[in-house]
Amino acid sequence: GGQGGGRTTTRTNTLQTMLQTMPTAFLLLLPLLGNAANQNPRYQFDKRCPKGLKIDPVGQARSLESGSRYYWNKMPSGSDVQDCGQLCCHDWSCEAFEFHEDGETAGDPSCPKGSPCCVFRDDIDPKESLNASFAHAMRTGVRSKLPSNPPPYPKSATIKSAKVDPK
Repeated sequence: GGQGGGRTTTRTNTLQTMLQTMPTAFLLLLPLLGNAANQNPRYQFDKRCPKGLKIDPVGQARSLESGSRYYWNKMPSGSDVQDCGQLCCHDWSCEAFEFHEDGETAGDPSCPKGSPCCVFRDDIDPKESLNASFAHAMRTGVRSKLPSNPPPYPKSATIKSAKVDPK
């Protein structure tokens, strides 16, 4: 912190590097790279999201006993909890996230030892205290609930038309 605008550039470069180094399964983020053909609203970045990210205090984390973890993302070296939160902003199912400095602590083979890892959660679990030896190894946060965007909505390749049932 305190470095002015340099952090934004670093964060953008980190996200770009991350997208270039992701496995094929992570191609769901192609819209970020300018591929307008994919109009799946689930994976469209919401520019309102980053302002609503809330990082939990060091020493507290969202419950690890929860079943809300659904996607493990290997991240490039140098990534941090803010980068993880930004990545969460690209998946509408992601309501909370956890960042592991070392993927080995994430508990999934998608996140190998020595690589940072970002885990998406589809629920906002209660916070609990971490033991001191683990407090800096994992950070968690949530994204704010955002209202629907106003029309016009993007065209869908799947849904051709819709109407309200007046019943």
